[in-house]
Order: sequence, then structure tokens, then C-alpha cells
Amino acid sequence: MTAPVRTGPPTVRPLRADAQRNHDRIVSAAREAFRESGVEVQMEAIARRADVGVGTLYRHFPTKDALIAELGRQKMDDRIAELDTALAAADPWQGLVTVLTNAGRAMARDAGLREVFGSVGTAGWCPGEVADCRARQAELLRRLKAADEVRADLTVNDVQAMMCGLAAAIEGGGKWRLHVDMMLAGMRPATAVQ
Repeated sequence: MTAPVRTGPPTVRPLRADAQRNHDRIVSAAREAFRESGVEVQMEAIARRADVGVGTLYRHFPTKDALIAELGRQKMDDRIAELDTALAAADPWQGLVTVLTNAGRAMARDAGLREVFGSVGTAGWCPGEVADCRARQAELLRRLKAADEVRADLTVNDVQAMMCGLAAAIEGGGKWRLHVDMMLAGMRPATAVQ
């Protein structure tokens, strides 16, 4: 008789208290380092900032991509929460304004976040979160189109391209608020712009 085939994700054992503290310190240090310097910061610098050995860092995150993926998931979870708030708002346009304003402000403060939004590789870092975010964006766009608040031909891919452009504009010294305002104006239907 063969053993039953196990389905679903493997059970993840919780970390010991000291290991959890190290994990949290590493993530916090990486978040700060990436915010200041972007994702090119060296793993050794993150270990020093977290006050852990390099070996400890690599036990928690065997590669830099694994650490970036963890931070990417957290950043995408923040965006998902903002989109959930926008979807709960009575006015979908105001919800969109808030989402884009918050994203622009966050990117202006966080070099790592700009790289996440500006990178094609984001989906490879946290594909589940990216898919969840895109689904919420699609629903917000559907509601905006039903209310005739945005162009009928606007797609999630268009919004993603604009977010990449916003990240690049901020990286190049552009004023985030001006670029968010231009994005919003460009999303409006032609009748609303006139």
C-alpha cells in the first residue's frame, strides 16, 4: 500500500524566539538599507546593520533575491491593503487618487520601492502578491470605467507602465506630486479633460 499523496504547501515550523528576532532584525535592516540605497546594497552591509553574522543572514535568506522577495512581498501587501481601501470607498475616483498619491509619496522616500515598481522582475520576486494586486487594480478600473471616471481603453498594463514611469521620473529627480497629477489627468476620459 502506498502512502497518500500530500497536497498543499508544506507545513512551516515557527522559528525559535531568538531566530525570529534575528529574522525580524535582518528584514528591518534590509528595509532601511534598501530604502536608502536601493537593492544594490551588499548583504554584508545588511548583516552589519542588523548586528548579525553573515552566516545568520544567509541561514534566513540564502540569496539576495530571497531577501528582496520578502521585502517585495511586504511592499506589495501594503499596496494591496491600499487597493482594498480604495475598493471599499464610495467614490472610486477618490480611491484611485489616494492609491496613486500614496504610491508616489512612498516611492519618493524609498529607493528600494522605486526599484520594485520600476522593475520588470517584480513578478518573479513575489508572483502571488503581484497577481493579487493586479486583480484589485482590474476591479478598481472596472468600477472607474462603469462610473465613466477613466478612459475606456485604460488597462492594468497601462497603469503598471505609468507606475514604472513614475518610479523612473522620481529616480531622475522629478517631482512626484506633479507626475502623479499628470498620470491622473491622463487617465480621465476625453470628455472629463475638456
